[in-house]
Amino acid sequence: MTPPGAFALLLTNFFKRLFESDLLPEGMDLEDGLAWVIPLFAAPAAFVSILLLPKYSVLVHVPVDMFLFASWPDKLFFIGYSMAATGFVTVLIWERVFPDERDALVLGPLPVPAGKILMAKLAALVMFVVGFATTINVPAALAYAFVVAGPRSTMGTFPIYLLAHVVTTVSAGLFVFLALVAVQTTGTLVLPRKMMRAASIVFQFLFVVVLLEWSFFAPRLLEHIAKNVPRLTDLAGQAFLPPLWFLGLYETLVGNGDASRALASRAILASCGAAAVAVAAYGLSYRKIMRGLVEAGQRTPTRDSLVSRASARLTRWLVRDPIERSVIEFTTKSLFRSRRHRLLIAVYLGIAMAFIVGSFVGPILRGETLSSIAPAASLLSVPLVLSFFTLVGLRVVFSIPTELDGNWIFRITESGDQRSYVRGVRKALFGLGTGPLAIVTATGYCIIWGAETALMHSAFWLVLALWLTELLTMGFGKVPFTCSYVPGKANIKLLWPLYLLALSAYAYGAARVELWLLKEPARWATTCAFLLAGLFVFRLYRNIVEPSDRALIYEESIDDAVQEIGL
Repeated sequence: MTPPGAFALLLTNFFKRLFESDLLPEGMDLEDGLAWVIPLFAAPAAFVSILLLPKYSVLVHVPVDMFLFASWPDKLFFIGYSMAATGFVTVLIWERVFPDERDALVLGPLPVPAGKILMAKLAALVMFVVGFATTINVPAALAYAFVVAGPRSTMGTFPIYLLAHVVTTVSAGLFVFLALVAVQTTGTLVLPRKMMRAASIVFQFLFVVVLLEWSFFAPRLLEHIAKNVPRLTDLAGQAFLPPLWFLGLYETLVGNGDASRALASRAILASCGAAAVAVAAYGLSYRKIMRGLVEAGQRTPTRDSLVSRASARLTRWLVRDPIERSVIEFTTKSLFRSRRHRLLIAVYLGIAMAFIVGSFVGPILRGETLSSIAPAASLLSVPLVLSFFTLVGLRVVFSIPTELDGNWIFRITESGDQRSYVRGVRKALFGLGTGPLAIVTATGYCIIWGAETALMHSAFWLVLALWLTELLTMGFGKVPFTCSYVPGKANIKLLWPLYLLALSAYAYGAARVELWLLKEPARWATTCAFLLAGLFVFRLYRNIVEPSDRALIYEESIDDAVQEIGL
């Protein structure tokens, strides 16, 4: 017999657990982050709504058809923005869609039907996403409804547009969430568990790339479509774009004729179809997931992957210092064994890929082939952008422990020279962040531009990556994954303009300089020699300044939130 109130209790706990994420370290939950994430997402759309006031002031006396035609690009912007924002949050809570080991151990013995657990989990997910989408869209809805209602001077326009805007944008965001969940649940149903865990990281990587590219290119694309289609019925020819379906829903809700109902029907059918697939695949795969979680806890640890073993052999061959080698091997194995850390790196790589896709889109759209594209700053910046995000991402995850109790081996064997450990950290960071990337990009550029230009470019950006590695490890007096983590010390929400400026200087600024250097090989060689000499001097200076007997850090200090005044 099911205990009374079981569904409400399950719903409450599942909803609270959504504020935890494998993309966030232990001790930091999504609830704290949403306090500034939600205003960050809500502000752009609301700001755009206010900027539209002069445009709609001019449209006071135009015919209704012309007024609607002028409003389509704006409505499509809000719809597309809601879809992108909700997609990002869905990727963030990706691992919370299914039960985890804790759920299997706690819920398994309880006399609660699996169907009730399933419905409570799905209800919590929908509540979370709808709540987020509503919160970020209501400020824009209020501003846009005021902007539209003011010039038209109709008392009933404001509430109609307010309701239509909220319903449409939230529905569009919910559709993206249901579509992504349908992909995830279907993959879990048809793929083996081990394969799905690997594919899940790939899916998240691709989703980050697609969502960022959508954010960059969608406004211009949707505005172009809206301005070149004179009637809403003609938009049916562009029915492959979901935002147009929800534009039809928007126009239907504000009562703009029968032409929008066909598109609105597609929006409703697509949302219902995605929901049906997600629920059906979730239900069919639920027992498989729970059984796999229980079995996973009973298995013995598996051997290291082929990549990890190859990396260990390469490290033993290249690095002679035993302390440096132990740090590199410990770092590499910890990274390959931790799903959370691999997932974080995948997100950083996804953001990098979103930045560089545009470098190839422009020339290809102009009809150029890769072999005919001459060295340009946009293409030269590709490995620079990738190395920047990879090195910064690795530096971030190095500060997040995998299993904090695992640092005992370094505590009892720590030697007197702390600089050997830091050198191992630098070599691990540089090797993991640039080794695979250098092989792939050098091969690609060799095919496109020839061996000489490819090798010169690879050498240049690897020297810059050495500099970036040195700067990122300044003050890093710890072994990766062995120190406790204090969330928020980086203060990214305030320092993000500096990170963006650093990316611009390192990737795009350096690419423009290199484009000038490649015209004269002697000039290029002189610059590289100067950078290497500067790096050598910098390392000598740091070895002199940094004490060799400083102990490694295993407990991160926490700044006091309350200051005593001694009264």
